[in-house]
Amino acid sequence: KDGQLVDEAEEGEVVDLVSDTTPFYPEAGGQVGDKGSVEAPEGLLEVETTKRPVPGIIVHHCKVVSGRVAKGERISLRVDRELRLATARNHTATHILHAVLREFLGEHVRQAGSLVEPQRLRFDFSHFSSVDDGTLRQIELEVNRRIWRDDPVLTEITPLEEALKRGATALFGEKYGEEVRVVSIADYSMELCGGTHVRRTGQIGLFKIVSEGAVAAGVRRIEALTGEGAFRHLTSMTMELERASSLLRTKPEEVAQRIERLLQEEKALRRKVEELQRKLATAASGGGPQIREINGVKVVTLLLEDADPKTLREVGDELKAKVGSGVILLGSRRDDKGTLILMVTKDLASKYPAKTIMTEILQQLGGRGGGKETMAQGGIDPTALPRAMEALEGVLKERGK
Repeated sequence: KDGQLVDEAEEGEVVDLVSDTTPFYPEAGGQVGDKGSVEAPEGLLEVETTKRPVPGIIVHHCKVVSGRVAKGERISLRVDRELRLATARNHTATHILHAVLREFLGEHVRQAGSLVEPQRLRFDFSHFSSVDDGTLRQIELEVNRRIWRDDPVLTEITPLEEALKRGATALFGEKYGEEVRVVSIADYSMELCGGTHVRRTGQIGLFKIVSEGAVAAGVRRIEALTGEGAFRHLTSMTMELERASSLLRTKPEEVAQRIERLLQEEKALRRKVEELQRKLATAASGGGPQIREINGVKVVTLLLEDADPKTLREVGDELKAKVGSGVILLGSRRDDKGTLILMVTKDLASKYPAKTIMTEILQQLGGRGGGKETMAQGGIDPTALPRAMEALEGVLKERGK
């Protein structure tokens, strides 16, 4: 308990328990440790996880649920069979997946890491690019086909050298003893592995890939579900599809097509709304743009009501197209903020750069902004918007001298 040897533990305490023998599998090789229970003469313990800190010693991390447990007592250890079987399904599935990946993507594919637990599996493998959706679906189907073949999963203990000669796959960097455990499936998978597995592939039931992506340079990761987890996932997806089809008032198989049509309609409506906003903003300005000449340059100014910067730029583009050559200044008050958009046609940009002119206007009005030679944007106090138009006239006259 807490890193110290103790002779007994009572209800509520958390301890690490070691027994002379155990059916529990400790965390190793990417597979999580078993969970379960321990019955003592006067107590019950819940095993939360199992680890092997050093070779030959398996430690059960437990919580005393009731009573007490003492050193030297005779105890009964029971592995949670459902969790063990779920983990075994996922572990055997990683072996099948590994073999199928090599067949579809190439012999360069090698396991680069894994996580096997009751709820899911995670498999990292060496590969130089993403796996496209079509190939991923083919890989998923082939894994399921091999599950449904219900091939026996065989295990044997054999000398390491003999196993390697027979073509068994060993993990890079893993340390093995003189004798190793070999797990074989039909004629397509043979790996050195000490984990728990199903007896026949059919026990896996179902395999479903939920994601594929990169985790490092040259390393991809597949996350998947098997058995009941895969079934629950597919059921959830089916329910969501049925709900979507109900909301869209169409058949499940026509949901995607219906969404595409709605997106097209939404895009068309958005364009109409933006056009109406521009017209309303222009109409609310009270007579449209003011056009005059300063030093031989056409100058267009316009104050709009409640227009955002995007709308200002669109109106500015329309005015610029109409005047052909000139300087356009638009302003609007929106959400208690004043916005200025200054546009200068290309033929005048060298003499009247928008960025510089905007800076000079903002220096007079106390605002901030920036931009380029042909367009600049600034933010000012909304009450200063009318003075911005006057400031532009003064700046242009000064530059025309």
